[in-house]
Amino acid sequence: MRKRILIHFIVIILTFSFVGGVYLVKYSDYFQTLNLNLKTISLGKNLGANFGEITSNVEIEQSFVSDYDHLKSIRLYFSTFNRENNGNTIITIEKSDTNEIVRQIKLDNNKVKDNSYRTITFDEIPSSKDQVYILKITSNDDKPGNSITVWKDNKYYPNTLLSKNDVHEDGTLVADLIYEMKFEIWDFIINSLFFCIINILMIELLRFIKNR
Repeated sequence: MRKRILIHFIVIILTFSFVGGVYLVKYSDYFQTLNLNLKTISLGKNLGANFGEITSNVEIEQSFVSDYDHLKSIRLYFSTFNRENNGNTIITIEKSDTNEIVRQIKLDNNKVKDNSYRTITFDEIPSSKDQVYILKITSNDDKPGNSITVWKDNKYYPNTLLSKNDVHEDGTLVADLIYEMKFEIWDFIINSLFFCIINILMIELLRFIKNR
């Protein structure tokens, strides 16, 4: 009996150490370049159609429900019409219920590559989980021939609405929502205990099979 308790104790220590090592790699600053602590949720994925030039007379609106806290980036698919554009695209995140501007980014169109994704990074939104936001895309340039565009997927993504100049559009904006997953002690403890139970049950099962 004493030997069995010792084995269980060693299993618990080893399991907590292993899970702790996984969490260390995932959340440590030394491994940030691996992006192990980022969670990506895709809205639209397939390129159905673009919205034409996004000038100051055009505003794209995409609503979405944030699945996690710490929203920190949005990845959009841009096209430049195979030319250089000198204007700016204005990307705004607003709260749906109050229209409060949460984040706003001015994107230099010169830095956008044709037919490619670009990640728009901003100060993370700490308590973003379950919040309904509106992503707005427009420009501060009213001249045609100097703007870029984004794309939509013709498929509908649940709990979203897409519009152009307040007119409903079928489909969903081609975009990824990127969250930074923060270390939480209770998450670590629950996962460690779960794997401890699994490991101990496996040991007892092997002991039972061996003694049959």
